[in-house]
Parts: sequence; structure tokens; C-alpha cells
Amino acid sequence: MVDHFAWAQGYRDRAAKCQLSAKNTSSAEFGECYRLLEKYYLMLANLEEDFVRRQVASPHAAGFTQKGEEEIPFSQEGGQADSFASATGRGAFVA
Repeated sequence: MVDHFAWAQGYRDRAAKCQLSAKNTSSAEFGECYRLLEKYYLMLANLEEDFVRRQVASPHAAGFTQKGEEEIPFSQEGGQADSFASATGRGAFVA
């Protein structure tokens, strides 16, 4: 399982490095690039943390379904994908 809080901290660390690089660069253009990267890394960190909060708060987090929705099987036609999924124990995607 992915440790989303560790990923978030990694993104925050990268954002801090970008902030420092933006201050230390002599190029205004590179400074803007570093500030933009910092902004995106902080956004990614917030998304990782929000994902965990929503997953914990939702009673249906394990099934990734919304309240009132039914889980849809991978294939409704019963073709080879279903046979493969049954034989291997894995889900299969059929378009």
C-alpha cells in the first residue's frame, strides 16, 4: 500500500528546495520556474493528504464507490476476459 503522507512530505521537501533555489538564482526566468514548481509540488502534497482524508472518512473507501452506486463488473458480455479473470483471480478490463 502506498504511504500517501510520505509522498506528501516528499513533495513538501521538493517545494522547499525550489523555494530556496528561486531565492538563490540570479536569473529572473529561472526564479519564476522554481516558484511555479514550488506551487505545483505543494498542490501535489495537498492532493495526497486530501486523498487519505477522504479515504478514511468515506465508509465506502475500500470499494471506491459512491453512496447509492452499484459496483459494475469488468465485463458484462462474459467473454475471454471473464475466463481469464476467473482463472487467474485477477480482474480484467474489457472495453
